[in-house]
Amino acid sequence: MIDDILSKIAPYIEDKKCVILDMDGTILDSMGMWHELDIVYLRSMGEVATPEFCEAVKTMTIYEAADYMAELFNTDKTGEVIAQEILDMSADLYRNEIPLKERSAEFMQYLYEQGKSIIIATSNEEDLTRAALERNNVMQYVSGIMTSTMAGRSKEYPDVYIKAGEFADASIEECVVFEDAMYAVKTAKEAGFTVVAVYDDGEKDNWDRIVGLSDSQVVLDNADKL
Repeated sequence: MIDDILSKIAPYIEDKKCVILDMDGTILDSMGMWHELDIVYLRSMGEVATPEFCEAVKTMTIYEAADYMAELFNTDKTGEVIAQEILDMSADLYRNEIPLKERSAEFMQYLYEQGKSIIIATSNEEDLTRAALERNNVMQYVSGIMTSTMAGRSKEYPDVYIKAGEFADASIEECVVFEDAMYAVKTAKEAGFTVVAVYDDGEKDNWDRIVGLSDSQVVLDNADKL
């Protein structure tokens, strides 16, 4: 229930000025789509998306992953071309199909009504992020968007979270980060942020380790994990 979620996170947000939300896998139910997209795109190149490949690109920005693919598969396509083709494939889904997790809208509305600045910190691109949030009627709660591309580095580094906080003129101590991916939880926590982990099936094998890394945990979809 949403009331249970809100009561659980209240101690972690009450003294915070800024709430930094990841998008894919945290508020948006999209990680399964990215796995399928990897498979479909590599199949179009005559290649296979092995578990090792999927694990390698998990921490990369779209452009980093595209450069990795160009080098790994020795293709005539440049990383820039590959990135654009992947973005073109995903664009329609973000603009028309991918839903929020079940309780994300209520969750974001609550944060907004508490007077928190909500900043999206994402490895996705700004136009697709904005399109998905607008279609799902939650962009109204968002004060700003910071992408890994805009920050200049992937979420293996804390830049995207630090710059997200700067949107709200908030220090690290004044921010709380909500993330689903283990590597991103680790990055934010090591940088000094309060971190609340959000369960996603794409990270189920890492969940026990995520629990150990984060300050608290919530489930925003219909999974019964906590």
